[in-house]
Amino acid sequence: MQIHFIRTRRTWLAYLCLAYYSCLLNGLGPVLPFLRGELHLSYAETSLQTTAFALGMAAVGLLGDQLIRRQGRRHTLVIGVCGLAFGSLLLVTARTFEFSLAGAFLMGSLGTLLLVLVPAMLADQHGESRAVALNEANTLASACALTVPLVVGALALTIFGWQTAYLLSALFLIFIALQLRGLTLPSAPTSGPDHSSATSLPAAYWAYWLLLVCCVSLEFSMIFWAADFLHTASHVPKDAAAALVSV
Repeated sequence: MQIHFIRTRRTWLAYLCLAYYSCLLNGLGPVLPFLRGELHLSYAETSLQTTAFALGMAAVGLLGDQLIRRQGRRHTLVIGVCGLAFGSLLLVTARTFEFSLAGAFLMGSLGTLLLVLVPAMLADQHGESRAVALNEANTLASACALTVPLVVGALALTIFGWQTAYLLSALFLIFIALQLRGLTLPSAPTSGPDHSSATSLPAAYWAYWLLLVCCVSLEFSMIFWAADFLHTASHVPKDAAAALVSV
């Protein structure tokens, strides 16, 4: 049976939010060599930027559902978008290590609320055709992941500087605000499975979980450290190293 798939304003809002998150997440690695040089950071201090981001993600994984239930999806979405934007601007404009660390943590914590909300919003809205919506959302996010390192490397060669790449990402806020204006977001479904007789998770679950941990670990190691490694170990100029992350 053919499923009729309709992209509504809520669909495009979810797409844009995930794309915005992908832009700033995948831009963090390419900008690390610039941050390390301008703030005179050691390798340990530089690695703490990514650690702060990861700790923020972990915090949302543990507590994000409580915030969403308390604030509702619309307010949480605004918190996530604004927190991601403010954190990224704090990161790239910081003149001290502490402020840059705070920016990375804000990106990882408040920004990751979008990563939690978007799949749930799309699944609730599109039901049986949710696989189409999730695939399209991730395709757009992947396109942003591919583009951002190129933009960082290209702007580093101009008088505007590499920071402009993150400033330009604020254009996403305009599109998100336009989609969000006058739009209501339904609350999460209150009904759920009965956990009164719940048993422990099967071994297959933990096997999948371990595989996912390994895949994500490799992915983030590449995202966060490829540019710095190319610059330090292979003596590739910073702008070219940032752009090569797209490969």
